Amino acid sequence: MLKKTKAYIKSAPQYNATSLMVLGLAADNAARTIDYYAQGNTGDGIKGIIISALCVLVTGCLQIFAAEHYGLYKMTVADLEKGWDERIIAPMMKDWCTRQPARCAAYDSGYKKEYKEFKKRL
Repeated sequence: MLKKTKAYIKSAPQYNATSLMVLGLAADNAARTIDYYAQGNTGDGIKGIIISALCVLVTGCLQIFAAEHYGLYKMTVADLEKGWDERIIAPMMKDWCTRQPARCAAYDSGYKKEYKEFKKRL
């Protein structure tokens, strides 16, 4: 379980880190919203609820993207179990977002050296 969690975080760190920051904003905003309601300020309380809900929605979207990258990671690991082939990695080398799951998959599959050599040739 811990290995899967580590792979999930490694395969899309940009989305996972951003999700944590947005959830932190949502939690902070929720605490302020409670204070607004306690003081009888319902107008700001409603704004706080809306902002917190939007933060949670953004976090959900970011996690959908992170899950997509984790799926790419798992697919690449499964393909690399058959052996190293540059044709598996090559389509994912166009941008950082897809290169990150490919790199993690290559490293976790024991093809760190081959991946680094392939990347140097690009």
